[in-house]
Amino acid sequence: MQSTLLTATAFITGKVENANNKKLAEICIDNIKPYSDDVTNSKNEDLQMPWSDEFKFVIDNIQNQYFKNFKQKIILVEYWSQIHKKYQSSNLHNHVDTNNLGQSPILSGVYYAQIPKNAGKLVFEYNVNQYQTKRYWVEPEVGKFLLFPAYLNHFVTENKDDDLRVSIAFNFKYDKIDNE
Repeated sequence: MQSTLLTATAFITGKVENANNKKLAEICIDNIKPYSDDVTNSKNEDLQMPWSDEFKFVIDNIQNQYFKNFKQKIILVEYWSQIHKKYQSSNLHNHVDTNNLGQSPILSGVYYAQIPKNAGKLVFEYNVNQYQTKRYWVEPEVGKFLLFPAYLNHFVTENKDDDLRVSIAFNFKYDKIDNE
């Protein structure tokens, strides 16, 4: 007898220890600039974020943890911040570039820099079969990161707190492995 798995969708969680999350949140908040002016695109919700030593520390840590666990290097290709005030949320979306599938990222992720008590949840929506979808939610916490397939639909529920929810989203591609 043999079992063959045809589909599986998984996500990865981890923690970045000793990151300066307060400084990282300040950098995001102090540099609020829209990522895109296209209101028909989910990127309209995203904000530009400058590169910083604090963010480099986080990304290096995530890349090192990923390589340690999966023996595959990942390369950062894009990043932005999300700052949600009270009652703000994000739309259902994924990170596939439908205009250029070959340039789409492999992995997407989020890192939480500032999370108030009632900040809302990250919700993944996935197909069970051609007729049914299910949702799975994750509670955010400061210093936590999630990595997931770029094609996985997701959204963030409302921030119900008076304080800002500050997260940083990003996309990775696999580094090509040299077999020579």
